[in-house]
Amino acid sequence: MKKTTILGAGPSGLGTSYHIGHNDCVVYEASDHCGGHTYSEVREGFTWDDGPHVNFGKNEYVRKLFADSVEQEVLEFAPIIRNYFRGHFIDHPAQSNLYQVPEPIRTECLHSFLATRSNGQVAPPSNYQEWLTQAFGPVFAETFPAAYTRKYWTTEPKNLGTDWLEFPAAKFPRRLRAKRETRVFYPSVEDVKGGYNGPLGRNTHYVDKFRYPARGGFVAFLRKLAEGANI
Repeated sequence: MKKTTILGAGPSGLGTSYHIGHNDCVVYEASDHCGGHTYSEVREGFTWDDGPHVNFGKNEYVRKLFADSVEQEVLEFAPIIRNYFRGHFIDHPAQSNLYQVPEPIRTECLHSFLATRSNGQVAPPSNYQEWLTQAFGPVFAETFPAAYTRKYWTTEPKNLGTDWLEFPAAKFPRRLRAKRETRVFYPSVEDVKGGYNGPLGRNTHYVDKFRYPARGGFVAFLRKLAEGANI
């Protein structure tokens, strides 16, 4: 039987070899360790991850695979995520925490959002830029998520589609429904108004809880995938 050649021993490469069968695969990796950007290194008793990694997926097969890799020693905790903006910390997602945004941008975001939502029925967005504008209004869209997109994804929002926003069970678009089925929180008018005046009193991030290995760093989740791999 011909062996399958896999380039890269990150999660995708290891996962591919594991499910095809390690005996039928050869994995080529440029570095001296597997894991890719999920690699974790121990220095002087401290574990450092090569990137901020946590597991929040709902897929039971993956959750069990990761848990089995660390002998069920998994930590689970609620996220506390904040944005730093011009000297201010803003709870994430910022669209439902406008009360922490400095003026005059705070009020400009609110008025822009309300004007956008009062436009009635609109055509489905053809790209991420249009989705952002429809979801938040042009002021918030340009000040926060569009700027983040340029920094993190190194491209303009108009160059991105919208399919990645959804979890598999979600149906899009969902006007006026504030659910955590999308990876970017799509707030209701009540959420934005409430968050403009003060804390909503509930988490609106799409992640309820994070999962992380009790020891060994995030790369420990890949142990079962890596055992027996021909790297």
